[in-house]
Parts: sequence; structure tokens; C-alpha cells
Amino acid sequence: MSFVNRLIDDVPNEKHAKHAAHILFIIITSTIFIVEFLIMMLLSVPEMIFPLKTVFLDSTIITIITSPLIYFFFVKPLVINISKRAISQKNMKSVNNRLNLESQRLFKVLDGLPASVHLLDANHKVRFANKYFKENFGEINEQPCYKLLHGSDTACDVCSTFEVFHKNNPHDREIKRTNGKIYSTYNYPFVDIDGSKLVLQLGIDITDRKKAEQELFQRERELSLIINSTSDTIYMLDTDECIT
Repeated sequence: MSFVNRLIDDVPNEKHAKHAAHILFIIITSTIFIVEFLIMMLLSVPEMIFPLKTVFLDSTIITIITSPLIYFFFVKPLVINISKRAISQKNMKSVNNRLNLESQRLFKVLDGLPASVHLLDANHKVRFANKYFKENFGEINEQPCYKLLHGSDTACDVCSTFEVFHKNNPHDREIKRTNGKIYSTYNYPFVDIDGSKLVLQLGIDITDRKKAEQELFQRERELSLIINSTSDTIYMLDTDECIT
């Protein structure tokens, strides 16, 4: 089978591979004829035991007898294997084309999201980043995540992102990035086309929400201080003018 693989790899297509197999058959049978002819000639020297005509006839008969055996037990199975492997390669190519098409569609959808999406491998390398990520953190250029997202030259001491490799479960957290924004990040285990395990991280900008929460907390605190510092009676009424 390794010979078939090399034959397929060395020729441009299935048709040429089959042609090469038949040429190989001709070479083998011609070699048998030549070897047999030379052997008979050597046995004839110096007394010329066998006439040249007899030597030629013997070599031809041997070649005719062995040719069908060589063809049916070697060349024909070789041609069949070439056809099977060619079909397998065509099917594999078709599958790869479909996978690539689906990947392109997925990446196009991810590029349209108003959120940061990127894929990380076990070496902290960013394998893919969507449009939002690139606009906010720059081109990935094979840089590690800690350089792009934290502006650091070394990996984080504790990185909860890669816990998904061990637990195989998604998890989330809030974190502030180098662009000054606060993100709610969600990490998911992801298996690439080649079988490699990656982490898909989705980051949603919650900066405005956090600011609003902080402002609300500050106002509630100020209101509480005002209420607690006054000696007047303060109460709240609902729409039915009932004290709440």
C-alpha cells in the first residue's frame, strides 16, 4: 500500500497513475525476457549449447507464461488500489471543501457580532479573532493572548481561561482589558477541524452597565445618608397614597 501511495503522490492524477502502473507491467515483463535471454546465453557460452533461436524462443515463452501472473496478481490489484485511493482522495477533498465552506460561514457570522470572539490554543496563541477583537485589540499576528489583552510579555500567573481544558465545561468572569473596557467573558471548549483542543472566548462589553450600576449605587448611598441625617419624618407613598 505504501508503494501505491507513493505512486499516487508522484503522478498528477488517477489516469496517469494507472498509465504508470501499466508501464511498470511492461518494464517488468521486458526485464524478465532480458534476464532469461542473458541467462540462456551465458549457459550457452563457450560451447553454444543453445542456438540463438532457441534462446529467444525460450525467453519469449517464459515471458508469456509469467505475464498473466504478474498482471493479475500484481498490476491489476495495484490499479484497483489506485482507483480506490483516488476515490477516497476525491471524497476527502469534497469533505474538506464543505468543512472550509462551513468554517468561512461561521467566521463571517462571528465577524458580524458586536462582541469580542477569539480562539486560543494551549500555548496561549490566538488562532482566530473576529472583527470586533481586531478593532479593539489590534491584529493578532501570532501574538499570545496575554500580550494582546493584557499588554504583558509573560503569561498570567493564574489563568482561569484554560480551566476548560481540564474541566471541559464553560465558565465566565468579568475582567478589565487594555482598552480600558470591562468585559463579561465566557469560555467554551472548542475542537478544531484538525482535532486540536481550543478555547473559544466570547467577551461582551459591559462597561456602560457597570458605570450605570456604580452611579446607581452612589445615588442610593447619598440618598441613604440624607435620610439618615435628617430629623424630619420621611416616608414614601405609592400610587394609592398608601405608605410603603
